[in-house]
Amino acid sequence: MPKGTACYSLTSKFGCTPEAGVGLLQAAEKAVQRVGLSFHVGSQTLDPSSYVDAIRIGGEIVKNSGVDLDVFDIGGGFPIPGLGMDIPPLSAFFDVIRAEIAKLNLPKTCEIWSEPGRALSGSCSTLVVRVELRKGDLLYLNDGTFGNMFEVFSGHWKNKAALIRPARRGRKAAGKVMAPFRFYGPTCDSIDYMEGPFLLPEDVCEGDWVALEGMGAYMAASQTHFNGFYSDQQVEIITDALSTRRTHMKAVK
Repeated sequence: MPKGTACYSLTSKFGCTPEAGVGLLQAAEKAVQRVGLSFHVGSQTLDPSSYVDAIRIGGEIVKNSGVDLDVFDIGGGFPIPGLGMDIPPLSAFFDVIRAEIAKLNLPKTCEIWSEPGRALSGSCSTLVVRVELRKGDLLYLNDGTFGNMFEVFSGHWKNKAALIRPARRGRKAAGKVMAPFRFYGPTCDSIDYMEGPFLLPEDVCEGDWVALEGMGAYMAASQTHFNGFYSDQQVEIITDALSTRRTHMKAVK
């Protein structure tokens, strides 16, 4: 599907033209018991209207194929809030999707599927990393792009950063004046670098910790053991005794 407002486009590697989709559906109908069509508008989609074109194109493929569809899968792409972005509520996405699907002449038995992975898991985890060295506006951290910070490296958005300064005798509380910083990870590779800018107190120093929000979707999934750096330490925080919602914090030793 067209990239639209998605932060991550999947169009360069995956998919087919609408014309090819017609032939694929017709071929699938002859070979399988259940036939489905799926698409993806791209990850972290910022505008509900992206689903309008996608559903319309998908509907045209189904119509032109003459196949009675069993599954119409609208994929994922639903965004997580925050990260410095102006994002409509999920209800706005659902309203658009519901209205567009109603325009399609799908069989009553056709199932509508969705895959809201990032929207469900993205905001549940915060990554906490330690500042090992500071050089001007560069902070050298104990985790990086080969670890839990691949999406920070990608630069599609700026994760909200917060400073955590352990209370120790003789150490002052962090200042209130903020300044932009860049990050380096711990490995030997120079691409282990995150441009930012990440706003933190200007007096950030070695031994401080930095918390990065919105890391739940692909943080652990993209982690490697490159250069021997790896951590699987997780802390689970239940913020409301009456709620089943849990927040996970991953601290890199």
